[in-house]
Amino acid sequence: MSPGGPPPCPIPENGLELRISILEDPPFTESKSGRVEGILGQLFAEIQKKCFLNPPGCKSKSRNVTKRMRLFNSTTSFLSAIGRNTTDIAFPITSSLKMDLSDDRYVGPGLKFDVFIESSGYSLVMDVENFNRKSNDIVFDALLVNTWPIFVFTLLIAGISGIFVWMLETYFNEEEFPRSFTKGCYEGFWWAFVSMTTVG
Repeated sequence: MSPGGPPPCPIPENGLELRISILEDPPFTESKSGRVEGILGQLFAEIQKKCFLNPPGCKSKSRNVTKRMRLFNSTTSFLSAIGRNTTDIAFPITSSLKMDLSDDRYVGPGLKFDVFIESSGYSLVMDVENFNRKSNDIVFDALLVNTWPIFVFTLLIAGISGIFVWMLETYFNEEEFPRSFTKGCYEGFWWAFVSMTTVG
């Protein structure tokens, strides 16, 4: 190979079987309808495309890559799969899992750890573009569900109070509370509602 030439194809001519073990650990990795998603799931999908599905040195060659993905819900079974050497790539490996796999008591195959995301603690990861819309939807839904009884109660009390005020005032104050039941009750309701909702 010349120094300026393309790199060699990393996939053998007879193909490659890639065994991938994934520990479900939201928000880093989570399973949705058979696909691995989450922060590391999307990152790993891009790495697979570049390294195994379409590597630079394999453009003109036809190489077969078979992927076998296993999703684990428990840390114990995930560590067991790594220890039995039934996986080629395993992720995510948190600092506590790395300590378990680097311990003197570990008897499995030799492991190489590549750091994709390094963090000293927890980080808040959020979709800023959709955050305000989602939070507004949640708040308004909660308001509608939790406040409708108060609103209905307020209207009901205002209606009842309006009828009583109309009955008491229609004979002494016909100008403000007409004798017609419909018009008079409406004026009574309006008086009660404004009185109830006026602060001070």
